[in-house]
Amino acid sequence: MLPIVAGVATAVAWAISVLASARASRVTGAPQTVAGVMVVGTVLILPVALVATPLPPALADPVGTVFLAALAGAANVGGLLLTYAAYRVGAVGIIATIGSTEGAI
Repeated sequence: MLPIVAGVATAVAWAISVLASARASRVTGAPQTVAGVMVVGTVLILPVALVATPLPPALADPVGTVFLAALAGAANVGGLLLTYAAYRVGAVGIIATIGSTEGAI
């Protein structure tokens, strides 16, 4: 029974998140929504990350590592901008289905 309850709770949380994101992007626009999401996410996760994750030892290639991290971050922001722009003009059910494959691709 617990897996069913957890699955339903996850689906409800996902639906609330998608509907709130779609509404925010329609009201304020994609860039403002992405900026707000990034600020809230940073404020919520930074203290946890600083406490729970030790700083890495000296990296073998710090420039390459920072470059790859910046590239991944830019790709993430670009993907979010495209997703929120799609929420602004398209059907939420279709966009959410496509957007939910983000982790699998």
